[in-house]
Amino acid sequence: SGGSFIPPGTPFHYMIEVFDDAGAILRTDEKQVLYMDTRFEWSSVTKNQVTVHYYGPTESRAKTILEASNKTIEHMKDVLGIQYVDPINVVAYNNSRHMSSALPPKPAAIAEDLITEGQAWPDKRVVLVMAFPADVEGIGSHEITHVLVGDAAGIAYPMVPTWLNEGLAEYGNQTPSRSYEQALRYAIFTRKLKPLWFLNTFSGEPNDVIIAYGQSSSVVEFMIGQFGTGKIAELMIELQNTLGIDDA
Repeated sequence: SGGSFIPPGTPFHYMIEVFDDAGAILRTDEKQVLYMDTRFEWSSVTKNQVTVHYYGPTESRAKTILEASNKTIEHMKDVLGIQYVDPINVVAYNNSRHMSSALPPKPAAIAEDLITEGQAWPDKRVVLVMAFPADVEGIGSHEITHVLVGDAAGIAYPMVPTWLNEGLAEYGNQTPSRSYEQALRYAIFTRKLKPLWFLNTFSGEPNDVIIAYGQSSSVVEFMIGQFGTGKIAELMIELQNTLGIDDA
């Protein structure tokens, strides 16, 4: 759990050093092994810097995720001010039961009946997604954007508030859902909106979390529409300088 959790799809780089009694040292060349979920036999498809790992007769779904991921990278590179994207591994699960066993324990603040359809680990450059929902393109592109936000924010990534992170992920979403917009309208009508500082993390009942996604998406869309995409890239640079979202 926490920072010690290692998701499937994480590459390990290793080498071996051998010391003898005379003090000589033998170092092997560095190699890589990919840590994967051993319950399944995995295949993969790759394009540019993205590889999608899948199992079973789901190659077409994997290719759909792959195309959406690459479109998102091209769309969001300029928004976030990224010049180059390192390789990203996407691990696609066929259902929630298979995927839930590969995820870390959910925070207590998030209700158990909120199903996780995707999760990203920017530091490990790994994304887990469910491959069978109808909006699989949106799930994949949303999670890929989290990795790109990690690239743009660098050492300041832990300082990126959830409202900004999730709002940018929805801006990068190739097929955004109307459910977030509907939840936002409901929250406005019923006066359930919370100030942005309250959305540094998302918590509460599933409806509260969905409203938070809708509010975050709306705020980021306003920021970009009002000030232009270049300001988001500037914001990420300032965040690295200040290490505080308010100052940035």
